[in-house]
Amino acid sequence: IAAVAAGLIIATGLRLLRPYRARPAALLFAALAFAGLALLRLPLLLVIVLLVPASILAARRTSPATR
Repeated sequence: IAAVAAGLIIATGLRLLRPYRARPAALLFAALAFAGLALLRLPLLLVIVLLVPASILAARRTSPATR
C-alpha cells in the first residue's frame, strides 16, 4: 500500500509540474524543494522560508515589468 501511495504522490507532483516545463526557474526551485525535504530531511517550514523569497526574486527578474 505504501508503494502505491508514493507512486500516486510522485505522479501528482509530475502532473502539477507539467505547465512549468518551459520555465527553468520553476523546475529548479521544485528540485531544490525536493532535495531539501526528501534528501536532506530539512523541516518544511525551513525549506519554505528559504525558497519562497528566492523564488519570488527569480520570478520578478524573469517576468516583464508590469509597472
